[in-house]
Amino acid sequence: NYQGDLYTGGNLNLGDSLKEIVKWDGTHWVSLGAGLGGGGSAWVNDMEVYQGQLYVAGYFHEWNGSPGHNIARWDGTKWDRVGDGLGDQYGQVMDLLVFKNRLYAVGNFDNVGGAIANGMAVWDGTEWCTLGYQFDNTIARIGIHQNELYIVGGFWTLDTDTIKHLAK
Repeated sequence: NYQGDLYTGGNLNLGDSLKEIVKWDGTHWVSLGAGLGGGGSAWVNDMEVYQGQLYVAGYFHEWNGSPGHNIARWDGTKWDRVGDGLGDQYGQVMDLLVFKNRLYAVGNFDNVGGAIANGMAVWDGTEWCTLGYQFDNTIARIGIHQNELYIVGGFWTLDTDTIKHLAK
Protein backbone atom coordinates (compact mmCIF):
# COMPACT_ATOMS: atom_id res chain seq x y z
CA ASN A 1 0.00 0.00 0.00
CA TYR A 2 1.49 3.32 -1.09
CA GLN A 3 -0.41 6.62 -1.23
CA GLY A 4 -3.65 4.65 -0.91
CA ASP A 5 -2.96 2.42 -3.92
CA LEU A 6 -2.21 -1.29 -4.10
CA TYR A 7 1.14 -2.16 -5.68
CA THR A 8 2.47 -5.57 -6.61
CA GLY A 9 5.73 -6.73 -8.09
CA GLY A 10 7.58 -9.83 -9.15
CA ASN A 11 8.66 -11.24 -12.49
CA LEU A 12 5.68 -9.71 -14.30
CA ASN A 13 5.05 -9.08 -17.96
CA LEU A 14 1.46 -7.95 -18.38
CA GLY A 15 2.12 -5.95 -21.56
CA ASP A 16 4.63 -3.59 -23.14
CA SER A 17 4.74 -1.10 -20.27
CA LEU A 18 3.58 -3.37 -17.44
CA LYS A 19 6.92 -4.76 -16.37
CA GLU A 20 7.93 -6.14 -12.96
CA ILE A 21 5.78 -3.69 -10.93
CA VAL A 22 2.20 -2.41 -11.33
CA LYS A 23 -0.48 -0.67 -9.30
CA TRP A 24 -4.22 -1.27 -9.20
CA ASP A 25 -6.37 1.77 -10.07
CA GLY A 26 -9.60 0.09 -8.93
CA THR A 27 -10.34 -1.29 -12.38
CA HIS A 28 -7.07 -2.07 -14.17
CA TRP A 29 -3.39 -2.71 -13.51
CA VAL A 30 -1.43 0.45 -14.37
CA SER A 31 2.26 0.81 -15.16
CA LEU A 32 4.66 2.91 -13.13
CA GLY A 33 6.37 4.92 -15.83
CA ALA A 34 8.16 2.49 -18.11
CA GLY A 35 8.28 -0.12 -15.34
CA LEU A 36 11.48 -1.74 -14.26
CA GLY A 37 13.55 -3.89 -16.46
CA GLY A 38 16.45 -5.51 -17.97
CA GLY A 39 14.52 -8.02 -20.03
CA GLY A 40 12.58 -11.10 -19.02
CA SER A 41 14.99 -11.96 -16.24
CA ALA A 42 14.20 -8.94 -14.06
CA TRP A 43 12.05 -9.07 -10.92
CA VAL A 44 10.96 -7.30 -7.74
CA ASN A 45 11.68 -9.00 -4.41
CA ASP A 46 10.46 -6.39 -1.93
CA MET A 47 8.98 -2.91 -1.49
CA GLU A 48 9.13 -0.57 1.50
CA VAL A 49 7.84 2.98 2.09
CA TYR A 50 10.62 5.21 3.41
CA GLN A 51 10.54 9.00 3.80
CA GLY A 52 7.36 9.26 1.73
CA GLN A 53 8.62 7.29 -1.28
CA LEU A 54 8.16 3.68 -2.39
CA TYR A 55 11.52 1.88 -2.47
CA VAL A 56 11.57 -1.15 -4.75
CA ALA A 57 14.28 -3.81 -4.63
CA GLY A 58 15.13 -6.95 -6.56
CA TYR A 59 17.06 -7.77 -9.69
CA PHE A 60 16.79 -5.12 -12.42
CA HIS A 61 18.99 -2.83 -14.44
CA GLU A 62 18.71 0.58 -16.06
CA TRP A 63 16.22 0.16 -18.86
CA ASN A 64 13.99 2.40 -20.96
CA GLY A 65 14.47 5.42 -18.68
CA SER A 66 14.05 3.60 -15.37
CA PRO A 67 16.82 3.41 -12.77
CA GLY A 68 18.57 0.18 -12.03
CA HIS A 69 21.27 -1.46 -9.97
CA ASN A 70 18.69 -3.53 -8.08
CA ILE A 71 16.99 -0.71 -6.17
CA ALA A 72 14.89 2.30 -7.19
CA ARG A 73 12.38 4.68 -5.64
CA TRP A 74 8.99 5.85 -6.88
CA ASP A 75 7.48 9.15 -5.71
CA GLY A 76 4.00 8.47 -7.13
CA THR A 77 4.87 10.06 -10.48
CA LYS A 78 8.40 9.14 -11.53
CA TRP A 79 11.31 6.79 -10.84
CA ASP A 80 14.56 7.96 -9.28
CA ARG A 81 17.91 6.40 -8.47
CA VAL A 82 18.89 5.46 -4.92
CA GLY A 83 22.49 6.60 -4.91
CA ASP A 84 24.48 4.37 -7.24
CA GLY A 85 22.28 1.38 -6.42
CA LEU A 86 23.41 -1.90 -4.92
CA GLY A 87 25.63 -4.47 -6.52
CA ASP A 88 26.38 -5.22 -10.12
CA GLN A 89 24.63 -7.09 -12.91
CA TYR A 90 24.88 -10.39 -11.02
CA GLY A 91 23.71 -9.22 -7.59
CA GLN A 92 20.24 -8.62 -6.23
CA VAL A 93 18.50 -7.11 -3.23
CA MET A 94 16.38 -9.69 -1.41
CA ASP A 95 14.75 -7.69 1.40
CA LEU A 96 14.24 -4.13 2.68
CA LEU A 97 13.38 -2.90 6.16
CA VAL A 98 12.98 0.50 7.81
CA PHE A 99 14.54 0.50 11.28
CA LYS A 100 15.36 3.56 13.42
CA ASN A 101 14.71 5.95 10.51
CA ARG A 102 17.12 4.19 8.15
CA LEU A 103 16.46 1.83 5.25
CA TYR A 104 18.30 -1.49 5.47
CA ALA A 105 18.87 -3.60 2.36
CA VAL A 106 20.13 -7.18 2.32
CA GLY A 107 20.83 -9.62 -0.48
CA ASN A 108 23.46 -10.91 -2.80
CA PHE A 109 25.57 -7.84 -3.58
CA ASP A 110 29.21 -7.11 -2.93
CA ASN A 111 29.51 -3.35 -3.21
CA VAL A 112 27.77 -0.06 -2.56
CA GLY A 113 29.19 3.24 -3.74
CA GLY A 114 32.60 1.66 -4.26
CA ALA A 115 32.75 0.20 -0.73
CA ILE A 116 32.57 -3.49 0.13
CA ALA A 117 29.07 -4.26 1.43
CA ASN A 118 28.99 -8.07 1.77
CA GLY A 119 25.23 -8.27 1.29
CA MET A 120 24.07 -5.59 3.73
CA ALA A 121 23.83 -1.80 3.39
CA VAL A 122 21.98 1.11 4.99
CA TRP A 123 20.44 4.12 3.22
CA ASP A 124 20.22 7.21 5.44
CA GLY A 125 18.10 9.19 2.98
CA THR A 126 21.14 10.69 1.25
CA GLU A 127 23.78 8.00 0.80
CA TRP A 128 24.51 4.30 1.19
CA CYS A 129 26.63 3.17 4.13
CA THR A 130 28.21 -0.18 4.82
CA LEU A 131 28.20 -1.80 8.23
CA GLY A 132 31.76 -3.08 8.06
CA TYR A 133 30.87 -6.74 8.59
CA GLN A 134 32.17 -9.57 6.42
CA PHE A 135 29.66 -12.30 5.64
CA ASP A 136 30.74 -15.31 3.62
CA ASN A 137 27.43 -15.76 1.79
CA THR A 138 24.06 -14.19 0.95
CA ILE A 139 21.82 -12.51 3.50
CA ALA A 140 18.28 -13.41 2.48
CA ARG A 141 15.98 -11.67 4.97
CA ILE A 142 16.00 -9.00 7.66
CA GLY A 143 13.54 -8.45 10.51
CA ILE A 144 12.95 -6.83 13.89
CA HIS A 145 12.13 -8.54 17.17
CA GLN A 146 11.96 -6.64 20.47
CA ASN A 147 13.64 -3.62 18.87
CA GLU A 148 16.65 -5.65 17.69
CA LEU A 149 17.66 -6.36 14.10
CA TYR A 150 17.94 -9.96 12.89
CA ILE A 151 19.24 -11.35 9.60
CA VAL A 152 19.01 -14.83 8.10
CA GLY A 153 20.71 -16.32 5.08
CA GLY A 154 23.22 -18.74 3.68
CA PHE A 155 26.16 -17.38 5.66
CA TRP A 156 28.37 -19.48 7.95
CA THR A 157 30.72 -16.80 9.25
CA LEU A 158 30.53 -13.18 10.33
CA ASP A 159 33.99 -11.64 10.22
CA THR A 160 36.04 -14.48 11.78
CA ASP A 161 33.28 -15.88 14.04
CA THR A 162 31.24 -18.94 13.15
CA ILE A 163 27.62 -17.74 13.00
CA LYS A 164 25.42 -20.07 10.98
CA HIS A 165 22.44 -18.62 9.10
CA LEU A 166 21.02 -16.32 11.83
CA ALA A 167 22.54 -13.21 13.42
CA LYS A 168 21.28 -10.49 15.75
